[in-house]
Amino acid sequence: MKMRAKAFIKDRSGGMYVDVILGLMIIIIVTAVMVTLFPAFALAQELNQTARMAARVVEVTGRVGDEVHEVIYHSANMAPDHVEWVVDYYDEDDRTIQLKSTFTVILTKQVPITIMQPSFGPPIQITLTLKADASGVSEVYWK
Repeated sequence: MKMRAKAFIKDRSGGMYVDVILGLMIIIIVTAVMVTLFPAFALAQELNQTARMAARVVEVTGRVGDEVHEVIYHSANMAPDHVEWVVDYYDEDDRTIQLKSTFTVILTKQVPITIMQPSFGPPIQITLTLKADASGVSEVYWK
C-alpha cells in the first residue's frame, strides 16, 4: 500500500492535474452562483418578515392604517412593489376589521439578478418575482 501511494504521487502522467483543475472550476462556479443569488434570498426573508410584522400590527390595531404603511414602506432596505389586502372590512372608509375577522396581506417585489455584465452593452439580467403573505385575525372589537 505504501509503495502504491508513493508511485501515485511520483506519477507525472497529468490525469491528476486535470481532475484538480475541473474540481477548482466547479468550486468557483458554485461560489459565484451563491454570491449572485444571496441578495435575493436575503430580500425574500426580509419580505416575509415585513409581511408578518404588518399582519401583527393589523391584528393589534384592528385596522389597515398609517401605522401599517409605516411598517411596510419604511423597512430597512425593502419597499414592496405591490401590496394586496384580502379582507372583509367592517367599515370600508376607516378600513377597520372587526373582532375575529381574518385577513391576509400579500407583498410582491420584483428583483433583478445580473447574470453577466459585459463591457460593451447593458447587463444581462433575470427578474425574479418574490411574493410573501401573512394571515391574521383581528383582536379589536368595533362598535
